Amino acid sequence: MRTHALILLAALAPCARAALPEAVLEACLRPTLTEEASGATWHATTRQDWERAPLRVTEAQDRLTAEADGAEHPNGWVKTRLTLSQPPQTDAAPRPTQTFTVTATPTGVTPTTTLRFELIKDAPLPPCKATVWGGRPALVADAGDWYVIAANPKARLIRAEGTPPRWTLRETLTVDARVPASAAILIGEGPLPPPPKAD
Repeated sequence: MRTHALILLAALAPCARAALPEAVLEACLRPTLTEEASGATWHATTRQDWERAPLRVTEAQDRLTAEADGAEHPNGWVKTRLTLSQPPQTDAAPRPTQTFTVTATPTGVTPTTTLRFELIKDAPLPPCKATVWGGRPALVADAGDWYVIAANPKARLIRAEGTPPRWTLRETLTVDARVPASAAILIGEGPLPPPPKAD
């Protein structure tokens, strides 16, 4: 099972190989949460935390998944879980797109909880451009060797000018009491694949 986990994590950790640029690895593995009532902001994980975390690995016919607990709200108001998954590798898709999901579960301190997920925050990425992929905001490398896509079409990409520019991918969700909220990005090596066909 651990061998499969290393295949899964190859694009997001140096366990097997770091095919994505270092700056992309750092950005994708540093999701930030803000709980609006308290104003508390924290990193659900960092690259170093993810690499040290005890992983729960499961393998199904159509999906390989690694899961770990993330850091919680500084006052314990929200707990987090991190999930990295991908479909099986095939000859036609040797580097399948991986999905990195941050799930935040309020502990019920307030009747509703508004959470700002910054799946990428103020990140100086290698040269890339913003585009839309299947109705979702995406970042695509100028060199054509990596891409990051928001899972939610309502997520926002924000570019702060500078040398290099810095990118933020933000999504805000409001949930009741103890209801989990999730936000995710799709991460891949190589050129951006064709978008899924509309149903």
